[in-house]
Amino acid sequence: MHRRPDPLSALSLAMVPVALCLLGCPQFIDKGSDAGPEAKSDAGEELDAGTPDAGALDAGTADAGLPDASLADAGEDAGIDACVPLTCELAPGACGELPDGCDGVVSCACDFAHTCGVSGANACGCADEKWALKYVDRGANVGRHSSMARDPQGALHVVYADANLGLKHAVIPRGETFATSLEHIDADADATDSTIAIDASGTLHVAYYRWVHISGTLWETDLWYAQKPAGGEWSRELVIDAGEPCYVNGGGAVLRLDPSGGVHVFFTYWYYDGADYRHAARLGPETWDIYPVFAGDRLGGSTRVTAGVPAFAVGPDGTLHAAFEYYRGGELHYATRPPQGDWTVHEELIAVPGEGLLQAMGMSAVMEADARGVHIAFWSWLDSSSSDLRYGFLPAGGGAWTVETIPPSPGETAVVAGAEALSIDAEGGVHLLFQDNGTGWLNHAFRKEAGGWEVTVIDRSGNGGYETALLAEPDGLHVSYYEQGPMSGPDYTGKLRYAYRCRTSAGP
Repeated sequence: MHRRPDPLSALSLAMVPVALCLLGCPQFIDKGSDAGPEAKSDAGEELDAGTPDAGALDAGTADAGLPDASLADAGEDAGIDACVPLTCELAPGACGELPDGCDGVVSCACDFAHTCGVSGANACGCADEKWALKYVDRGANVGRHSSMARDPQGALHVVYADANLGLKHAVIPRGETFATSLEHIDADADATDSTIAIDASGTLHVAYYRWVHISGTLWETDLWYAQKPAGGEWSRELVIDAGEPCYVNGGGAVLRLDPSGGVHVFFTYWYYDGADYRHAARLGPETWDIYPVFAGDRLGGSTRVTAGVPAFAVGPDGTLHAAFEYYRGGELHYATRPPQGDWTVHEELIAVPGEGLLQAMGMSAVMEADARGVHIAFWSWLDSSSSDLRYGFLPAGGGAWTVETIPPSPGETAVVAGAEALSIDAEGGVHLLFQDNGTGWLNHAFRKEAGGWEVTVIDRSGNGGYETALLAEPDGLHVSYYEQGPMSGPDYTGKLRYAYRCRTSAGP
């Protein structure tokens, strides 16, 4: 920042905050970054990858104006020669040289994802909507099973597994450019399948599995819940313990909140030789009700179960929606529960084995519900060496499921991938993340409400795209994901990463 004499009149100064308040893509100022390894976005921009990261989060401020002139005038009214100059922190979304209100000029820059002058003079804006990549946690083998949510103040919260120290929580406050807080939720847990939701009061709700190794390939999987009120501390409680040790090849717990603030977890309940699907509801303090939804056959012996993560969503009216694979038949089932009713497993299937040997839920099905209807994305095997990615939609007014195939990532002839994360934007656009097993690239697929898919690459490193989370917000797209590297040795590089892309309109 530098200051120099400025001949602008008081009238010119007064007009600056008015112009800035009209900015259509409010941003914040990049406060610098630590030196570290570099990564490239899809547009090829060199980005710092240090920790803590000087990444970008949209400040989301409705008013990008300058401080009230009364701050500078207060000294004159009191007969004191004082002036409070404008700083870049007080003018989020502003860029270039600006009058500082004290006969000087302040020079501000846009963050890494935005360009000065795109949204007007001295205003940061979304130019080419490039992806920018940052690290959140660079510990050894951290970042698996990430889930992300935004609190009422606009801060991003990410929960994820640390292979060494249990379940962790990262906070990136609105307006900051890196995670200002890394803490443990459960330091002793071998944790998987973590999901987070945040209610209107700012309370954090997290569900996760605690795995206990018995011997060989035998494990016990207990379902746990953690809660942290705004400004408070974490508390944890057991939802349901494992019925018996099991042979496991899958996962399965998804937490959602209903419009009244009730907590719901749809999960896979494991047996020694099988699994079924259940629903846990916490409608009052420290009280969990468990409901059976679908009972699978016991396979007998030590057969390894291939039942995956169920998909789960809550509609605007409080109706619960779930999808799950029947691991013996390969069908993708759909079930619903109204706010005051019971679960119904519908006869109509979302997908059937005749379309290929489905592994629809094998760690790769995701669901959302909005006023338009129910959205689902899932992975379907075509044969022993290839698969495709599919999107299904069920309109809210009634009708049948429609299913379409999502095109492959750029440069690929077929999608060999899993559906990782799904989010619906305010304009009805569908955003989906998937990892291409052929290239290892992390991809973003976008479908406008009118139809048609556009696929772009987020991370071309060949190691990204595992166990991701996605939020399609008015300020842009926010992604957390696990960057997998070598599984041992000095180059052990499993890290938690964050990707951001600004948006100018209803585009991708």
